[in-house]
Amino acid sequence: MLRIPRTSNTPFVRTDFSSEPIWREIVDAVGRESPDGFRAYISIINDAGFSGANAEELARLAASDAAHRLLLLADSTTMNHDERPILCIDVLSAEDTIRVVPSALWSIENNLSLANMDFVDFAEAADRDGIFRGFA
Repeated sequence: MLRIPRTSNTPFVRTDFSSEPIWREIVDAVGRESPDGFRAYISIINDAGFSGANAEELARLAASDAAHRLLLLADSTTMNHDERPILCIDVLSAEDTIRVVPSALWSIENNLSLANMDFVDFAEAADRDGIFRGFA
């Protein structure tokens, strides 16, 4: 049975193990500070046991723990899309998802973790393709 490890930061779970170089690129990108000095506070979960894991199932697991507001996934879309958009799942309402480019992840993670904004604020600011690239 899968179990998301308890972390002090927002869990970022890798579910696609098709490319180690792309994964390293994503980890590097999400670890960088924004030009204003902000960064996402995440815990990388790079466990092959999560390979191919279903987003809905992982969201239910995260919700049952109730330790975090947000669950982040590096799934096949993340790994295969040129912009590497990470899947963000609102743990309070697992059907609410949005994709975010790594350079804008800090905005969602920081603001939801601190309850400064709601998930819908980011969903409404996403581009037509459903990817949040930051506020204009």
